[in-house]
Amino acid sequence: MPHYFALGDSITHGYLVQDPTLNGYPARVAGHFGLRLTNLGTDGWTSAGVIATELPMVQGTCALATIDIGTNDAADIQRGTETIEQYETNVTFAVRVLQTRCQRVAVLGLIVNAYQYAAEPFLNGMLEMNAFLPTIPGVTFVDLTSDRRLHDWNDFAFPGSLHPNAAGDGAMAQDVETMVYEAEAGRR
Repeated sequence: MPHYFALGDSITHGYLVQDPTLNGYPARVAGHFGLRLTNLGTDGWTSAGVIATELPMVQGTCALATIDIGTNDAADIQRGTETIEQYETNVTFAVRVLQTRCQRVAVLGLIVNAYQYAAEPFLNGMLEMNAFLPTIPGVTFVDLTSDRRLHDWNDFAFPGSLHPNAAGDGAMAQDVETMVYEAEAGRR
C-alpha cells in the first residue's frame, strides 16, 4: 500500500479531535486515496521543528506528503523570535527534501479567517506567509482561506479554539483531495 506522510503542528496531529486516527484530516485523506498514513504532526511545532524532527522520519518513497505548518511560526514572528524569511526558508527546504522522496507534496495554507479577532500584525504575517506558499516550485498549494465553508469558523472549530473540529477536518480533507486530483489531472 502506498504511503502518505502528514507533517505539521497540532492541526495536523488532530488536537482536540475525537479519535484523530479516524477523524483528523490526514486520516480522511489517507482513507480517500487508499494510502497508509504516518501522521507526524506535533502539538506546538513550528517549521523549524518539522525540519528537526518530522522530516528525518520520512523514509523511503511515498505517494503523498502534506505540510500544514505556520500558526505557531506566525505567533513567533509576532513575538520577534522568528522572521517570515526563516519560515519561508524552512518550508522551502522541507518541500525540496520531500519532493525527492514523494510523488506529490501538498502545502496547506493557513486558515486566516480562523483568526479574525487576532491582532493585525499577526493577521498580516499570516497573509504574507500564505502569499508565499504557492510560489514554491512544484508544490500543490491547498488554499484553505478560500474555502467558503471555513469562513464561519464557529461551525468548523472547537469553541474558543483555533483547532478544527471533525467538520473542519472534513472540509480540510476535501480541499486536499480536490487539489491533489487537480494537480494530477494537470500533470497528464
